[in-house]
Amino acid sequence: RLLARAEDLIRQEQAEEALRLIEQAVTDDPENPRTHLALARVRAILGDIDGAEEALATLPAGRQEEPDVRALRARFLFDRVADAAPDTETLERRLEQDPANSEAIYQLAARKVMDGDQETALELLLRLVQTDRKYGDDAGRKAMLALFEIMGGGGELVNRYRSRMFNALH
Repeated sequence: RLLARAEDLIRQEQAEEALRLIEQAVTDDPENPRTHLALARVRAILGDIDGAEEALATLPAGRQEEPDVRALRARFLFDRVADAAPDTETLERRLEQDPANSEAIYQLAARKVMDGDQETALELLLRLVQTDRKYGDDAGRKAMLALFEIMGGGGELVNRYRSRMFNALH
């Protein structure tokens, strides 16, 4: 019941209150992986990515590779990059001035993911794969794979960009 009430609070943009309920749920039922996953989600919403990762680390080994957990972990990559990046308008201006600015491409892609614009993010990341494979130790390819995870690993958009990435790599 606490988790259901917390989800309602999150939808009402009352994440701090939801956090209190979820922490109570974790205390009441520490062996329930659903409570730890909910704790990770709400901490991520509140910008506490380290705390969210800690909560995920408490999940049993069998849950660590489930799609919802992998997608949440993948989201943390974009959370971190977007949090450290300038705003979208600044990044777009940088790219107008220097279309080959790999850092701006990568940061703008992260911002687009956070804004829910996955197709633009994939296009930017593909551009990075095609133009600067060495940037960030192959960050463009790794970020595309992470975004595929967030998007559920399948579907028309994922399949199209997976194919385009493969062609760019080979």
